[in-house]
Amino acid sequence: MRVTLVGASIVRESELPGFESVTDFASESFNLAIASLKAAVLQEPELAPRIDVTLLDFGIGWDRKNLGQREARAVLDTNPDVVGLSCYCWSVDTLLELAHSLSDGAKRPFVLLGGPSAGPIAHDLMTAHGCVDAVAVGEGERTFTELLRALDRRIELSEVPGLVYRGPDGVPIASTAPDSAVSLERLASPYRTGVLNPSRSMLIETSRGCRFRCKFCSWMGGGSKLRYVPVESVEADLRWAVAHGIRDIKLADTAINFHTDRVRELAGAIRRADPQGTLRFTYFLKPELLTEEQAECLRGIAVEEIIIGVESLTDAARRAVGKPPFDPAQFEHTIGLLQSIGPVTASLILGLPGDSEQGLRHTLEWMTSFDRAHPGALHVTCLFWLALLPGANLHANRDSNGFRVAPRETPYVLESRTFDPDRLLVMARDSIELHYQHPGLRVEYFHKEYLMQDAPAAERHVQIERRGDDSRACVLLVGLVDPETQAIHGITPYSLEIAWMKAFAEKEQSIRQSTRIELLHVNARETEIASAVEVIRKYAPRAVVVSQSACAAAFTDALIERLGSELPGTTLLACNGSKDERAWLERASSLRGVFTGEPEVAFRRWLAAGMTLDSAAGMMVRRGAAIEDGGPAQVIENLDELPSPLQWGFVQRAGASIAMRWSRQPSPSSPGAARVFSPERVYGDLRWAIEQRHEHIVWLDNELPLIPSLLRGFVETLQRADPEGRIRHAYAVSPAGLTDEIVEVLAGIPTREIRICRPPDSEQERSRLAKLCERAGARLAGPPQRTRPDLESILHPWRLGAVIEHWRLDAIEALPGTEGAASLQFTWGDGSRATVTLVPDTTDRPAGTPAWRASLALHEGESGPPEEAVRRLTQMISTILDSARRKAAMGRRTRE
Repeated sequence: MRVTLVGASIVRESELPGFESVTDFASESFNLAIASLKAAVLQEPELAPRIDVTLLDFGIGWDRKNLGQREARAVLDTNPDVVGLSCYCWSVDTLLELAHSLSDGAKRPFVLLGGPSAGPIAHDLMTAHGCVDAVAVGEGERTFTELLRALDRRIELSEVPGLVYRGPDGVPIASTAPDSAVSLERLASPYRTGVLNPSRSMLIETSRGCRFRCKFCSWMGGGSKLRYVPVESVEADLRWAVAHGIRDIKLADTAINFHTDRVRELAGAIRRADPQGTLRFTYFLKPELLTEEQAECLRGIAVEEIIIGVESLTDAARRAVGKPPFDPAQFEHTIGLLQSIGPVTASLILGLPGDSEQGLRHTLEWMTSFDRAHPGALHVTCLFWLALLPGANLHANRDSNGFRVAPRETPYVLESRTFDPDRLLVMARDSIELHYQHPGLRVEYFHKEYLMQDAPAAERHVQIERRGDDSRACVLLVGLVDPETQAIHGITPYSLEIAWMKAFAEKEQSIRQSTRIELLHVNARETEIASAVEVIRKYAPRAVVVSQSACAAAFTDALIERLGSELPGTTLLACNGSKDERAWLERASSLRGVFTGEPEVAFRRWLAAGMTLDSAAGMMVRRGAAIEDGGPAQVIENLDELPSPLQWGFVQRAGASIAMRWSRQPSPSSPGAARVFSPERVYGDLRWAIEQRHEHIVWLDNELPLIPSLLRGFVETLQRADPEGRIRHAYAVSPAGLTDEIVEVLAGIPTREIRICRPPDSEQERSRLAKLCERAGARLAGPPQRTRPDLESILHPWRLGAVIEHWRLDAIEALPGTEGAASLQFTWGDGSRATVTLVPDTTDRPAGTPAWRASLALHEGESGPPEEAVRRLTQMISTILDSARRKAAMGRRTRE
């Protein structure tokens, strides 16, 4: 018999589309339920040789909720006799659609549903969906194996425990067999049986059932007796995890602390299986039950996340869902115990019966105030939208509560006797506003759907239509990134500059309500410019703002040129501190304006003014043939005014590494010292990185400001946020700035790589660098190669031939034999050519200066360029290269 078990798991990256995300509790998505079913079959001597079980786990997410013909074909290609569908609230509708498509083939398989969103409403599902042959109610392993025996022997399904099946007349019938609860002593491990082989994370059940009866919860139907998996079996799975290089373990139980004896047993199994502490655990706790003795058992076990349910502080809401009154003093005591164990995530629920708009606001404000008063005590606070889950008490009493829910996927509550749709809409908006004020508060993605609704209207009482589109004006921020440079550090390329611009602008509620700001990261390659324009066209933006990257200046020119010729709308440029704003406008006719200096303030003002191009501070705009300069941009003196695009979810990238920045370098309007983010801001970003399971942080500062007092605070913050040193860092320093004191401070950072901008030029510098690398456990990366993007960043004013009249820069080519040497090919208006050869200057120079010596050779054409033109070309090369040297030297003097 061929059996195919199908799941639809949330893919983590697509589950996190923006700031409206909540943490997902596992770093790797897979369906443990169908794996456990296959393991149960393999454990049965009678079934294992006769049943061939195939697992298919399709990825879905908020941006991809449907399975299509490709997935249906994948199921049918297994030629199944039986198809089992594992149904959760986010996947049940998707899998039912798949079930209907399976009945269209020549061979119709027996279709079985199971899971928490199928079993409690088995009769309703079978009545509505004729393609479903049976539904497993409750725990599935025993029901599944007994069903396969019955089908194999062709005997009556009435003997299968925990099954609802169709009678001869097609009407659903419940089996009369005994309860389907599984003997946990015989529960087969999907890992040790070879069914599952994850790469970095595992879900492990150590118990089933729950002593609590929370009315919003449907865990195993909300009424199963609490039973424990033998601790020897749990320990064996943990030993398997250690042997196979697993890092993250999620204990998939309602809570692990119902009984102190069990906590002690579990902690002992963890320590025996993982004496080196390589595993990191995520688990649920009941804060009401936590004792000093339990906390002592758990201390010292590496923890990724401890999840506790608070739900609401409103007494009426807590009574309505079966929770005791909230005790602030007890909560503070509990958090104090947990803080010595690991990071705590507190979950809240929007829309509980008995709650109110004022009650929810009080809950959110109290929790965020507690977080501010106890920095580090809470990892994050997650606000979930109330979902009416089958099997929960609230679902059974849905009519008396007046619940109306979303018609598809997760049954989020849209209306109840407590809340009409308008009130829910106001609460959704309020919670998002509070998130913007306190990024440690996370809100679920469903809030975004409500954010897109029309404003509350007194005349609308029942029906609230969801809009399928977003009518706000779209502004697209395009960041050109150098994939080769970032790939060295293992980072999926992205632009922090455009993420900062979006975050700073969206601090303003009026801007969020009127403007949709989208981000697009484009690799700086000629071959990708055309495809980027196609993507931009699909956004139909009212304006495009391109963030000029020093490593990709020539590509910025090419992109602006294409946008001007192929895309209607306003094209603007953010120069990010370069001094070539006027040159850009002079040569790029399609460019309407430039944000000068640090662009965030001017960008937000431009949006607030309705995107008009009136010249203002921080903008240089084109007025016909004239260029108007509105004056220098305002510098953000306190960098904490820049919201974190990481904590707000604007940067979501897979992979082990993430890039951050601690400082901004001195500027003409802010001379003297580098500005740095505060310790609390750095702390929050680092906790975010740990939450997202990143293992390396690359600090993008050209070099860390080597000021002892600042640096000491920075290192102390890293140690406070990551006391176990699970994240390793990469950063740049100037060898000239190292002192013995600085080396001692930096040695406190777990370091993967230390970058230097130039080789040390004295024995003392070499000695200190070697000592730092040894103390920090880091490798040393030498000065970066002088690459084509380096040259383009300095010489890009020639890209369109506007700075030096009649000269055109045709090509930049690397020269073999000398690292960083390059040849620049220029053409004069009559076809005459000139070659400029640049060779890296190895003499003493400021750190980070891409310095070259230049020589020029002419290749005469018919008449040759005028002598003045040759002189101007030579002079301009020297001027630009000397300017780069002076700029770096000024930076060095400022640091000194």
